Amino acid sequence: MEELANDAGINAILEPATMLALPDIFDPLSSTVNQIIAGYSQAPFTSPIPTNTNDTFLLGEQNLWTVLRTSPPQIGASGATTGVWNWFDENDLRADISAQNDTLGTSIQADTIITNEAQTNPNYDDPERAKANIDTMMAFIMPRAYYALQLDSVRITTSTRDLLTNASVDLQIFPNPATASFTIQVANTERIRQIDVYDLRGSRVAQVRGLNQSSYVLSRGGLPNGSYIIQLRFDAGTTARKVFLR
Repeated sequence: MEELANDAGINAILEPATMLALPDIFDPLSSTVNQIIAGYSQAPFTSPIPTNTNDTFLLGEQNLWTVLRTSPPQIGASGATTGVWNWFDENDLRADISAQNDTLGTSIQADTIITNEAQTNPNYDDPERAKANIDTMMAFIMPRAYYALQLDSVRITTSTRDLLTNASVDLQIFPNPATASFTIQVANTERIRQIDVYDLRGSRVAQVRGLNQSSYVLSRGGLPNGSYIIQLRFDAGTTARKVFLR
């Protein structure tokens, strides 16, 4: 498989993404993940699954992320592990199931769902650990997507820590709904660096770069009536809000 990837040029394209110290555009966790992979690539491991061949292999390979969970709290109650990025609030789950049973006449048992989830997912009631798994996957994928897609002009969000709330930057957009233009305003202590406008299909339809200000009047240009997502980029991360054009 590695030879086929080399022949196709895939590994060559991804080589910058495997650096142990990646550029600052990426979350520091991405560099940490690469360092872990480098360590795994030097670590022989014998499969715990009994076979006639007692398979031994290296834990890591370039551009492959090894998920290694061998002991609590990394494994489910049954000893198997899956879906570690999933979590739920037990009270909300019970309320949702009760409402569904009342509405649809079903007899789903919340206790059964919770017990079964705990068998394989040690993070079902621990959102911070679940989010850490999501961040780790993003940290692995984003540098590789960045170089594979040649996104050298895009600053990407690589961690949930990069996401800012509207309130944290005191974001105001007015008027909303808007006709010809609208004002984007944040706290005087904040500086907008970039504005991206997306339609509801996820396509970027407008962009303003190279900003250094706390207020900006954005013209709709030729955008048709409808709903759009305004994404603002700051030094500390990004936030977004929906705006309506009419």
